[in-house]
Amino acid sequence: DDDDHGVMSELVFIRHAESMNNILYRLCRENADVNDTKAFLELIQERRSADPAITPVGERQALHLAEYLTSTSLSTPLGSCGRDVILVSPMKRTLMTLAPTLHLLREKHRTVPKVIVHGGWFEQGGLHSNKEASTAMLGLSKADMLSLLSPTGEGVEFVGFEGHWACGALTIRTPQVKKQKVEKAGGWHINRHEPYSECVKRNKHFRMYLLGLVANKEIDRVFLVGHGDFLQQTVSSLIGPSGGSHDPHCKPSAALISRNTSLTNVYVTESGGYLLGASNSIPHLVNKEPELMTGGHPVNDGWERTVKLDVSNPLEIIIHENMSDIPKSTWSDIVSLREVYLFVEDGTTIDEYYESDRANTTIHFIATQMNHNIGYAQLSLSKGDGSESGYEGRVRQVITHPAFRGKGVGKALLMSLMNKAKASKCSALTVRAWMALESFYLSQGFSRRGGADDTYESKGKICVHMRKELAFGADA
Repeated sequence: DDDDHGVMSELVFIRHAESMNNILYRLCRENADVNDTKAFLELIQERRSADPAITPVGERQALHLAEYLTSTSLSTPLGSCGRDVILVSPMKRTLMTLAPTLHLLREKHRTVPKVIVHGGWFEQGGLHSNKEASTAMLGLSKADMLSLLSPTGEGVEFVGFEGHWACGALTIRTPQVKKQKVEKAGGWHINRHEPYSECVKRNKHFRMYLLGLVANKEIDRVFLVGHGDFLQQTVSSLIGPSGGSHDPHCKPSAALISRNTSLTNVYVTESGGYLLGASNSIPHLVNKEPELMTGGHPVNDGWERTVKLDVSNPLEIIIHENMSDIPKSTWSDIVSLREVYLFVEDGTTIDEYYESDRANTTIHFIATQMNHNIGYAQLSLSKGDGSESGYEGRVRQVITHPAFRGKGVGKALLMSLMNKAKASKCSALTVRAWMALESFYLSQGFSRRGGADDTYESKGKICVHMRKELAFGADA
């Protein structure tokens, strides 16, 4: 390779060892009817831990990982060159995964790399006992973390915890208490279960920090001990096309769904690109104790049952004529849905819709299935041409969660919206659709408005003006 494609540094992503929450899905399958998705999910939420430890199997995985990382199985064993850094999540399962490696390095009288505990490198959702929890859960204190990593505190740095240290009651923040009291009696926390949209933003900030770290000419490798979902999101964002501009909201490759203690290597080139090396590799288990291989969400561990909702359950469209009538938790889901799967396409922000969302002429349509909010649309009413025909309606913000596309959710939203428009004496509906969605609206009776400005560009998207005439009193 020429200099423009030379490797500048290496990122080694390592998923934590098997945790008590990982085996929960298998245990719950034995105590619940997995065909009853709702009951199965409720049992999972009832029994899960906010910050679980690793299992006995996980402890053995972590020992094999330590032996592998510090041995000549690696071309350059960890701690042998003085140019490595270890970055670890503040959650108990990642710290317990890393601890045997640090212990073995000291036992072998090797140089122990600097360890950075990063407050933004935790799992999607954060510390929570269930997704509905509105109160914060308390994680480990600095003293607890150091007891696992470095009893003397030497070589460990804490980064990214601004505003996230608290005493046990979670009512006193770091600025108001002595540092020693927080480190001994308090712990880190986030305020509530983290919505996915916030996780995406946090991941972006974390990647910026990570890339700043690898730009340091004195660092050759960064070992990152983290979590399946957040790790998957990070890697898939880095290795996408156009130098890491890959959409982090798209479903990453199945190869990036990591097994416990697996290694995924990403090489950073001098030109700013990223090359994927080994992915989801577990040589330390395959060559030692293959029966210890866990994770990666095989179908038989119960995980698939929790992420695929039963499409045979009825779809319901709920109509709200005022945004203030929408429950806060529901509106939070809708905002996340729009931010993650709609706004990311054209760079829009939720702030741009502040007034229109709250206008008394805006009607909201929410598609739900088994208490999950999976789709959304808006009908915006305005006076038409001044004739007796009444209002015109504009269709806006139509979005369906990707897992439910092609299942009639968008059509059901539009049908409900059209019926409401007729009941509101709308003479016509208009929509400014992305060109890619024109065929959908054509299939629902819309047609191009006609005229030289039928198509136009908005925020990098080619759009088309479309219209559908309505007849009062008729069913859609």
